[in-house]
Amino acid sequence: MSSIGKPRHHPTKSPLFGIIPLVVLKILSTKPMHGYQLAEELAELLGETVPKPLVYVTLKRLEERNLLTSEWQLGESGPPKRVYHVTEKGSQFLEHKLERIKKLNKILEFLLQ
Repeated sequence: MSSIGKPRHHPTKSPLFGIIPLVVLKILSTKPMHGYQLAEELAELLGETVPKPLVYVTLKRLEERNLLTSEWQLGESGPPKRVYHVTEKGSQFLEHKLERIKKLNKILEFLLQ
């Protein structure tokens, strides 16, 4: 059976998941945080739960690309937590991508009129 014209949909995959790395960089550019905090921020911002493995895989990939760096921090209670920071390269990457999104936004606004 043909699926032409029918959008593919996976119940746990939001169309926003493709921009999660940029959202992660933007959130972390405002303040460093650990993965669990980041997952909570993402859920609040996107209005849906983001699977924790997706958050941690995204953090790992961004760190491998030198867009993030991390360090272990001891809290007053509980185990040490890895806290993520945006690097200079990450800030430049985010700025470049946001400029491209602004251009795309103009086109989208035209299409939605």
